[in-house]
Amino acid sequence: MLSNGGSAQASPTSNTSFAAQGDANDIGLTLSKSPLWQQLSPSTDARLDGPAGTQASALENKGQSKSDLNLTRIVPTLPNPLTMTNQPNLSGTAAADETELATFLQPLDPVADEPEEGPEPPPAPLAGDEQSADDQSDEDSLAEAEQVGEEPEDTSLQFLRTETVLLKPGESQFDVGINYLLTENDFPVLLTDGMGTIVGVDEINFRVRELTVPLEYRVGLLKRVQGFIGVPVGWSNTQLSLDTFEAFENDGGLGDIDFGLTMQLVEASANSPYMIATIMATAPTGGDPFTNAVGLAPTAPSLGQGFWSVAGNLLFIQPYDPVVVFYGLGTEHFFSREFLGLEIEPGAQYNYLFGVGFAVNERITLSTRFFGAYVEEIKVDGERRFGTNSEPMTLRLSATISQPCDRLVEPFVEFGLTDDAISSFLGITWTY
Repeated sequence: MLSNGGSAQASPTSNTSFAAQGDANDIGLTLSKSPLWQQLSPSTDARLDGPAGTQASALENKGQSKSDLNLTRIVPTLPNPLTMTNQPNLSGTAAADETELATFLQPLDPVADEPEEGPEPPPAPLAGDEQSADDQSDEDSLAEAEQVGEEPEDTSLQFLRTETVLLKPGESQFDVGINYLLTENDFPVLLTDGMGTIVGVDEINFRVRELTVPLEYRVGLLKRVQGFIGVPVGWSNTQLSLDTFEAFENDGGLGDIDFGLTMQLVEASANSPYMIATIMATAPTGGDPFTNAVGLAPTAPSLGQGFWSVAGNLLFIQPYDPVVVFYGLGTEHFFSREFLGLEIEPGAQYNYLFGVGFAVNERITLSTRFFGAYVEEIKVDGERRFGTNSEPMTLRLSATISQPCDRLVEPFVEFGLTDDAISSFLGITWTY
């Protein structure tokens, strides 16, 4: 507590001080970092204990007046400095001036540590935004999923792998399968007696069955050019029925060998299709349909046609993802050959086809193909045999399924639409 009058200032070497300077009504205070009751002025020779008046008297004895007093510690060391008393617990009320000073000297409450500021949490989504947030999350996940891994290979044209160029130079494919073909023909026959008089008409039932394992190898030779060679191996059977007469004939082994080239002539664009050309030749390694014919049977069991031939086809392919439309035309010419002492030349064939393929997904393509042809009359010893021309038409349904390791599986079924066509043809092909 300060007395009226005098001046007090902090020592230049002290860490904590307060000073009273000026008139009796002027009091100025200066605080430092340490509590006042733990400091002592270097100008004081002895520790000042006791009441404030005793401290002032001791300083006056040193030759210093109250007005010149320099105090760096005017608050005594007390057991309870906050109440300005020597008593640890003071039940009474301190003097007004002492209370003011004690209140002033009370240490400040430590400021509670504020939590470190972190990123503000995102605002809670509104009720109407929850669905859109989920949708956005799904879209992000799908977008990321599309960028992971390799893009799946396009197999939408694999159902046309035997008619178009899909192999790069050095690449190859091998087909193996199992096929069953049935052809049924019913035709009338005149019954005569021993004198040659017609005594009736009967109908002959004729059936041809073939069970084969087709084999074909394709390889990329040049850019947009691939070669192929194929041959079937199997069994053929003919059945002739007439009233109480019935005859069977069987044959088996190797069929005719086909070989040739497939070339892509024109690249597809938005308004024009691919143009594919195929040149093919057939070698008669599978027997002939004339030798070993039974009775009135029109043909003998055979896995070949019995003649050399050359063929050329043009195929046009227009993709409309996921649909592929294709159409084409071609011709095949047969070379004459002698059988049973007769020079026989089959009639030329002019064929046409069109169809559509639909890619259900990246693995499965469904396709439909219509095939039609006009076959000219047979020539025997250079003369046409009228009525031997024909118009076979067939419809084929297939599913091309892509499997791991670049394998394909293609089950199919084909129906004859005219009497000149086969009755049914079905099978399955595996491509490696």
